[in-house]
Amino acid sequence: MILNALDADATRIDLTIETDDIAMRAVVISDNGHGIPHSEVEGLFGKIGGSWKRHGARSKALGRLLHGKEVKGRLKALALGRVAEWTVRYRDGTKLMGYKIELLRDDLVDVRVTEPTEAEPALGTGVEVRITELDRAYLSLEPENASQALSEVFAIYLTDYPETGVYVDGTKLDPSALILDRKNFPLLPISDGDVDHAVEVDVIEWRSTSERWFFLCGKEGFPFQRITPRFHTPGYQFSAYLRSSYIDKLQEQGQLDLAEIE
Repeated sequence: MILNALDADATRIDLTIETDDIAMRAVVISDNGHGIPHSEVEGLFGKIGGSWKRHGARSKALGRLLHGKEVKGRLKALALGRVAEWTVRYRDGTKLMGYKIELLRDDLVDVRVTEPTEAEPALGTGVEVRITELDRAYLSLEPENASQALSEVFAIYLTDYPETGVYVDGTKLDPSALILDRKNFPLLPISDGDVDHAVEVDVIEWRSTSERWFFLCGKEGFPFQRITPRFHTPGYQFSAYLRSSYIDKLQEQGQLDLAEIE
């Protein structure tokens, strides 16, 4: 869902957890992206695949490389809870319009969409996804845990797009504050027919982290797959990011596999 916000040219994405004295009640992801025009709802929510986010496509306003290849965000939302509600605001000419989308895990084909109405201009465009009736308490999403984990996932991306901020409970992720050291290692290119794909590995040593990860990333550093390293480095807490346009190609073709990379 954070990925969808980035693809919508959001410059601010907020992750908020709603709790009370008894339990965790909701996971909320909000952004200030361009929103979803009401006319596009059927195409986006009426099918899983066939997104306009085709290989090599760029976001509508800022020209970012798009990473979401299929419209599966709705299913990812329902992996957390039974009910997902999108509150959407978008520009229609000079007007700011708003509407809601509701989806239940029990009946994925019954997408409930309200009619658009004019919204308060000061609110601006964007999308808020609110997931309720959670399956359990997601301790990994609480601020003290999520900040480190999300910094590891988005470290390279947030470096490439410094104008973008991801916030957890109001605090902006700052991967640089958590990094002890960072090094880049160019590798031999991957030959694919007549095309050579450049390959490099960014290794980040963290000041504090609970696990070590190896990320397979596209050329611009967005991680498509996370793998536990098969080797041991006692006392050395790191994340490694293998970057190549070849991985973009494999992801697009649905063939991204560790064995293939090896």
